[in-house]
Amino acid sequence: VNGISCPGSNICYVVGAGGVIYKTIDGGNTWTNPNPFGPTLPNYRAITCLDTNSCYIVSDNTIIYTSDGGANWKTLFSEPNSKISLGSISCAAASKCTVVGSPNLALFTLDGGKSWYKQYPGTATLDSVSCLPTRACIALTTSPVAKGILVQYPPLPPLIVTAPSDDGSANSLSEIIKIAKSGQTILLDVPGNKITLGANPVILPYGVSLKAKSCAIPTVLDANHLANASLILQGKNTLEGLSLINIKNSGIKATGNGNHLTCVKSQA
Repeated sequence: VNGISCPGSNICYVVGAGGVIYKTIDGGNTWTNPNPFGPTLPNYRAITCLDTNSCYIVSDNTIIYTSDGGANWKTLFSEPNSKISLGSISCAAASKCTVVGSPNLALFTLDGGKSWYKQYPGTATLDSVSCLPTRACIALTTSPVAKGILVQYPPLPPLIVTAPSDDGSANSLSEIIKIAKSGQTILLDVPGNKITLGANPVILPYGVSLKAKSCAIPTVLDANHLANASLILQGKNTLEGLSLINIKNSGIKATGNGNHLTCVKSQA
């Protein structure tokens, strides 16, 4: 047995050489193979489970995933003819995982395994990894000496707002915010550099930045005299190059800490 993950008080999965996958639902009293006809790879090296049904497994050069408790598995990544050897996996969130191995390889996914990004931090084989809820992980190498190496997720691509009215249409500010993730930037690129806000305040998710094309040419956010705050910051937000107009009370309200404002002004 090479790896174990217990996503529930009595539910555990173990993996090992020869395509071994076993599962217990009674705290280890009995074990079953949840999918005896599933993929058989030479060596399952590690497993991590997000909940009782959703698990990732890594083998020498393949990553597989189940969403139904092991009844079915699908391949998310495979390089059978390469010289890579994967050995450990950690997930900071359901869609954000890191896999490490040799030669000094780190693989990242930000979309639940649909796409993977490669990094080569350091010069030694990475033996294990543990990820923080932020955009960083600590990988351990034991050769030639034991030490931790910081590995970071690749930057998320910016999201572009092009709709001049925040009316829920495609590419409007409120719609783009729905898909923004912590660490991501929303760029405002609208005709006339002006957005008319809707009836509800704009709530910026934690860790998301909202920026105009430049401070020299700010983007105007017309608040339409909203009764409450026009822009709510949930923490670790960056605002840059914004001009709020037609505000009734407070233009910007912070419900979280660590926000940064550059070239931002507001007026009634």
